[in-house]
Amino acid sequence: MSGGVDSAVAACLLKRDGFVENFEYEARQEDGSRRWFSMNARVSRELEPGNFMIEGFTTDISRQKKLKETLEESERRLRIILEKLPVPALLSSGQLEKVDFINAKFIEVFGYTLEDMPDVHHWWRLAYPDEDYRKKVASEWEENLRRARSEGRELDPVSVQVTCKDGTERFVVIRAYTLGEIHTVVFQDFTDKEMTRKKLEQSVAEKDSLMQELNHRVKNNLLMITSLLSLKEAAMGGSADLSDVRYQIEAIRIIHDKLFHTGSVLEIEIGSYLRDLLNLIFSSFSEKKVRLRIDIEEMRIKTRTAIPLGLIVNEIATNAVKYGFTTAEEPGFTISLKEDPSEGRCVLILSNTGEPFPERVGLDNPDTLGMQLITTLVSQLRGTLDLRRAPCPQFTIKFFE
Repeated sequence: MSGGVDSAVAACLLKRDGFVENFEYEARQEDGSRRWFSMNARVSRELEPGNFMIEGFTTDISRQKKLKETLEESERRLRIILEKLPVPALLSSGQLEKVDFINAKFIEVFGYTLEDMPDVHHWWRLAYPDEDYRKKVASEWEENLRRARSEGRELDPVSVQVTCKDGTERFVVIRAYTLGEIHTVVFQDFTDKEMTRKKLEQSVAEKDSLMQELNHRVKNNLLMITSLLSLKEAAMGGSADLSDVRYQIEAIRIIHDKLFHTGSVLEIEIGSYLRDLLNLIFSSFSEKKVRLRIDIEEMRIKTRTAIPLGLIVNEIATNAVKYGFTTAEEPGFTISLKEDPSEGRCVLILSNTGEPFPERVGLDNPDTLGMQLITTLVSQLRGTLDLRRAPCPQFTIKFFE
């Protein structure tokens, strides 16, 4: 096509030796609208001074121009939004991921500027200077990209440890969003929360260590008291029986021994505890070997529950040795402990062979120290106590764990 242009444009074209490529210009249409064109042309000749003949072709690029202006306006608005964000953010573009923009919060938190990191590859080397850690983060990031592409969704947030320009380290969550060739990356700094979490973990570890040491000291002190009671009995020539007190102390000592050898000070594996307690009582307290039958579900019980429970078992077992077993038959003792889901309680059943439980000893108004202790401990457990007296004693205790 051919057409006329003003002298300023003609002079511009002549400076290019009479040729022009991809020259963009805006033209007004007959209806008053304006459109953009791209021109590839040459100046063929001068028609008259200041008026030239141009030969070539033009392409209507109004749509592309409008789209470009829209994208530029969107990017401008995005930069304004990112600049006002209270968290670090950056924009990168293209396959080489050139860093086009970082907000003020990014510089404040990490210390790096655009001059420090012209592209994302520079950021990786600065943020993760340790090569092994950088490879680990890169591997996780690549897997994140693979999943996002295969499932057609956004990238998952990634938690990393970033090294700042001043050498300090920050714990951040990275979220990345892609629109065309523009990549928006936002960083959520949770360093304070992470440091608080680590301090709490350290405090818990220190507390556990102190509790373990405390349990160890209490166990040793209780062992010493038991030994002193044994010496006192021997010195008194058998005129006083302190075995009840000794085994009450032993019941508590075994608890502390278990806590010392486990990772938790709040709960204990009840089956192991009661088994050790009964074996200790019957191995050193009874003249005959006691046939022991244990049916305890595997469960962990809070320490504050296990201590009174152990004292109850100790009291009933020692009573069986003192008053229940007879010489006419092999002594036997049975213990069962199970959870009852229908009632939401635990059920402890203790029974022994031998004599029936005396009718004169009541539960409502016990007249012996041993029964007073048992009823008090059951009440402490918010439990109930039933006693079958004959043919052999059987205690049924229901309590809330």
